[in-house]
Amino acid sequence: MRALPWVLLLVAFPAASLAVPVDTGLGPEPYHTWPTLTADMAALAAAHPDLAKLSSIGKSAQGLDLWALEIANFGGLTGEEPIVYLDGTHHGNEPLGMELMWSIAVRLLNHYADDPAMKRIVDEDHIYIVPLVNPDGELRNQRKNLNGVDLNRNYPFHWGEPGCDHDPGSATYCGPSAASEPEVQANVAFMDAIKPDIYVSGHTGSVLFIHPWSWTTAPPPDAGTFRSIDQNFTGRNAAA
Repeated sequence: MRALPWVLLLVAFPAASLAVPVDTGLGPEPYHTWPTLTADMAALAAAHPDLAKLSSIGKSAQGLDLWALEIANFGGLTGEEPIVYLDGTHHGNEPLGMELMWSIAVRLLNHYADDPAMKRIVDEDHIYIVPLVNPDGELRNQRKNLNGVDLNRNYPFHWGEPGCDHDPGSATYCGPSAASEPEVQANVAFMDAIKPDIYVSGHTGSVLFIHPWSWTTAPPPDAGTFRSIDQNFTGRNAAA
């Protein structure tokens, strides 16, 4: 049986405070762009054919692929492993979300053979990583996507409620309708297909570890699980 409860978490870091880990696979440039991320993800998957597969979950408004790395011990999969989904950079001017998720992929795969902790994670879980949800915004260093929509506020669950704006000029413009944007449509369809037990989305701009619900102050049914995860993560990473 898959043992973990379904959870959604939002990790946010201040843009200037997260040092790039030593083993990120990054070159001389401080952050990836969509073209360099595309090349690096392909190379990483090719270097670990027994542990990683590269695919696209869909296209951006501009027509760029939203690349996903699937990481698991494919020779030993039983179908009962917890499914973990990590994504980053819904906001194109928050590249650290992308780099965090990329760094996780690099560490899991490049240290599978020499780090028992990484081997255990890969052997016991089924992991999907989409480092860059908003490639159009990233290429333009802008928060919103090519259509001027805040992707993080375009999801259909409680769409259009307080916390977003219906003014297209606002930084938190939620779009003309729920899931109007191709990036959100792709991500929703992907999550419906893989049915993750844990979903973590990386952002920057503040030092927060956010769990449901954001649309109400009422606690979620599994609030105790969330508190335990929050405390474990923030205690290890000095986040608030």
